[in-house]
Amino acid sequence: MGDPLQDRRPLAEWVAGEQVIEISDNVGSFERLADAIRVDLAESEDDSAALDLRDFDVSGWIRFGRVSPHDDRPCVTGELETVLPATCQRCMKTFRLPLSTELRFELKSTGEAKDGATPGPDDDGLEAWELADGAVRPLDIVDEALVMAIPLVAKHEAGDDCITLDAAPEGPEMTSPFASLRTQMEEANKE
Repeated sequence: MGDPLQDRRPLAEWVAGEQVIEISDNVGSFERLADAIRVDLAESEDDSAALDLRDFDVSGWIRFGRVSPHDDRPCVTGELETVLPATCQRCMKTFRLPLSTELRFELKSTGEAKDGATPGPDDDGLEAWELADGAVRPLDIVDEALVMAIPLVAKHEAGDDCITLDAAPEGPEMTSPFASLRTQMEEANKE
């Protein structure tokens, strides 16, 4: 028996079996996630190129099933956790970013959206994910869910070793070119 994450099957097969897949893999196995991390690390000011993404684990589970006993729309639920290398947007240094996400969304074949509507949160709050050909590979779902869980602006937690612009060593006093703009605008409005 092969790796169920790699199996590509029609959605109906996954849902009919209410398949649960345990995930214990490494970040390097998820192509889009690994690419996103490499792009991010390229911006880092330290030597992050030496990091091996296979050293970072991904764990969790996903389950194929129905929305509810009374609603037979196919859905995926699950939980994923990992720690990723990321570039802090404050100090531009590499740090370890804990990441966890819960999955709960409806799966639809392309064109199944109501009245030509685009996928998004439905009346019941479920987001709809469209499948191009009605078949699905669980690895693709996990990969996409992890990429979507990455924060747009990754940064160290408060209190971590991070030198921000606000905490930069003191130097010559700097003034903003817009420091007096508010006063000038107020005076202009009075006239």
